[in-house]
Amino acid sequence: MTDSEDSGIYYDFSCGISFQSSCFNDSKIINIIESVEDNQFEFLVVPLSRDKVENDKKKNNQFRPILVDTELSSSYLKSVIVGKVSKSIAQGLDSVDVDLRKSLEKLYHQEINYTSHLSLSAVILPTPISTVGSVNYSRKVYQSLTSNNFLKLWLKFKIDSENIAEQWSLWNNFRTRVNQHQRLFPVVQLEKWTKPIAEECLLQWFGEPLKAVLLPKSIFLMNQQGFPALSKAHQKFLKQSFHYNLQYIITGCQSNNAKELKPYYDYLRFLHQNQDPITESDRFEQSYLDYLQSPLQPLQDNLQSQTYEVFELDPVKYTNYQKATYLAILDLINERRLKDSLVIMVVGAGRGPLIQCTINAINRVDSKLLEGLKVKIYGVEKNPNAIHTLMSKKETLEDWKLLDIDIVDSDMRDFNPDHTADILVSELLGSFGDNELSPECLDGAQKYLNSQHGISIPTWYTSYLSPVQSQTLYQNVSNYVESQSRLDKAYETGYVVKPHLYHVLSPSQALFTFHHPNRETPIDNSRFGTLNFPISQNSLLHGFLGYFDCCLYKDVHISTNPKNFSTGMFSWFPIFFPIKQSVQLNSNSSVTCHFWRCVSKSKVWYEWTISSPISIEIHNIQGEKSSIGLI
Repeated sequence: MTDSEDSGIYYDFSCGISFQSSCFNDSKIINIIESVEDNQFEFLVVPLSRDKVENDKKKNNQFRPILVDTELSSSYLKSVIVGKVSKSIAQGLDSVDVDLRKSLEKLYHQEINYTSHLSLSAVILPTPISTVGSVNYSRKVYQSLTSNNFLKLWLKFKIDSENIAEQWSLWNNFRTRVNQHQRLFPVVQLEKWTKPIAEECLLQWFGEPLKAVLLPKSIFLMNQQGFPALSKAHQKFLKQSFHYNLQYIITGCQSNNAKELKPYYDYLRFLHQNQDPITESDRFEQSYLDYLQSPLQPLQDNLQSQTYEVFELDPVKYTNYQKATYLAILDLINERRLKDSLVIMVVGAGRGPLIQCTINAINRVDSKLLEGLKVKIYGVEKNPNAIHTLMSKKETLEDWKLLDIDIVDSDMRDFNPDHTADILVSELLGSFGDNELSPECLDGAQKYLNSQHGISIPTWYTSYLSPVQSQTLYQNVSNYVESQSRLDKAYETGYVVKPHLYHVLSPSQALFTFHHPNRETPIDNSRFGTLNFPISQNSLLHGFLGYFDCCLYKDVHISTNPKNFSTGMFSWFPIFFPIKQSVQLNSNSSVTCHFWRCVSKSKVWYEWTISSPISIEIHNIQGEKSSIGLI
């Protein structure tokens, strides 16, 4: 990553060239590489076989490599060279001619094994011919991946305006046959687009673990000055792709003169430099992209100081909390609800940001409106380490010293104050809204909220779900556990994550809602919901992403739901609920999912399943694999 706020660039840019095998006939490869580097290209794609591979059993295909380790150092081979398997080999691997198929299988294995011998960073594989006609091809690739532990294969597909959906289906079927192997990656080659391509078809590719974009010289236009340029549609695609740290490869080169291709490099670099500048939330999120985290155990875990510090930097959350508190105070005063005091209790005070919001809100109120009212603030916190920070602020910060503030070292459910609260302020939400026990904690705290006019901030929150396709998240779940014996548990747990390589298959829908204060008798925080999502394109379901929308007070919201996301807020990432076995989905179909929020005396947990298009096992039954402790 490049930290250059002046130019607005913060993603890597890497561009290489792909030369045909004939370009290496009369030149030493080291000279070609030096020319490539002199013209600012970072890498070179080299065919593995020197000779043209024939799909003819009468031809005796022999493997003669272009790359020889006596001519190139290992550092060049590892960092500058990407290999390329012949298109003819891939086509012949599924030949009905037994002799031809076996001959090309042998040649394929020779090329791949030689790649491993040289420790090349990656190898580009040709596009599969068809779903049915590439079964043996996928089998050979699977063998290569399982027998070479460091081999990375890039499988090429074309993005054109005629068959983009079919190309994705080729990829989907191929990766399914190799068990979604984590070292097989798609790369896409842009073609000339004769008509617009549906946005969701392009976005679907960005949800895959893409590694590179191939750009044939033939798709470039020449501007009035005689320099290469791309159509507006291609430009838009590339500008979207820059956010994924991909590599770019110029193809269709008839000679090995890298200097002739320098204008193409300069043009791509120009597009890359015209990105929007990095935002604070972008900078914060970079190290968390697609990184799975277990949700907090709020009653068992105490946050560290640095964790508090990071979330206190959120520019949106506390601004909205302050506004909500201010409006609540005004309403209580204007509606003549208060007699001689205003009591505000901040429960789960942490290191004090909500207390500061409360102080700021009070100071914003016209002093004449507060005449005759004794203002008191309670800060209730169970973390004994954070209590020291709160006490220090009370003793040292001028605006804290001007108000009557009590710091209480207690679990909010056990607190027994002398006063009832007019306003109860909390920030107990998890990534799914209720998944960090906000309902249970606030139900216990509401006993000291004024039963006639008491206001809870937040007043309600709703969880949302959307079905998602993300091979990367799916693979990361299996990587999350140390042993295969614990794999089931991994797939029956919800994870906090900032998704990056993913594709939402249908807009989010509301699931569970909680209101505060909760005046139900008896209170029941268990829930069950069924959602039906329309699916518009062929896709692969890997699980569900969860969000929340929270009403702090009146029209003041904080939300991670994509439909009304609080722009700039980074205190919460979505939650990912995986399913054990990915499910193939057809266009113009639907997915029906079922979610339960279950409550016992000692824990809260979620169970989930789908019943359409197929039925699968109910995940996390009885909370055996994952739960949130109430004790």
